[in-house]
Amino acid sequence: MSRVIIAAILTAPIYALVLTPVERLKCTMQKSTTAEYKKGVFDCASKVVQKEGVSGLWRGYSVTVMTRVIGSPAYFVVYDLVKAKLGDQSKEVASWKLMASGAAAGTAFFTVNYPVDCVKSRVQSMNISVKRAIFGYSLKSLYRGFLPCIIRAPFANGVAFLGFEKTVNVLS
Repeated sequence: MSRVIIAAILTAPIYALVLTPVERLKCTMQKSTTAEYKKGVFDCASKVVQKEGVSGLWRGYSVTVMTRVIGSPAYFVVYDLVKAKLGDQSKEVASWKLMASGAAAGTAFFTVNYPVDCVKSRVQSMNISVKRAIFGYSLKSLYRGFLPCIIRAPFANGVAFLGFEKTVNVLS
């Protein structure tokens, strides 16, 4: 279990290098109230680079790393624990058990990570500091949108882990 935790933490900075620009563009396009950033992802990227330079695509990198440092260990540890608890020692684990394990993992990820993800989204879309994103708003606001997220999480992650495990089995 400790290897899973260490691996999840150590991969966070690398994962965030790829994830941050994608999240930055998504947050910018979602938050924009004008048509300026809503013409498409490539147009949005072009405007961010024009206004802030290439480094503007990585605004919020440190907070994105934190979302993964906090969320990924919970995600993978809960998946492994639930899968072990539900599973048997056979090579083929029932699909429903894989989906249940993935559902629990996704729920764990967003439960522990949601406030940090909210801070990340503020930093990326509002051009504010991490400190202001945390302390400039109410604690309750860090959970705005949590319910739809937590309702979606078990379904999306259950299917994701089922697909992952079945693909690994086919490739083995």
